[in-house]
Amino acid sequence: MGSQDFREAIPRKRKCKFCGRRIPEDAKYCPYCGKRLK
Repeated sequence: MGSQDFREAIPRKRKCKFCGRRIPEDAKYCPYCGKRLK
């Protein structure tokens, strides 16, 4: 397994604009602060 395969297996994440925590890219709400995301 190459390094490219490893990177694709990691779920994509983004940063919550309210609390700054890393959250799933497709999250509708932040699981840490509870704010609704667009």
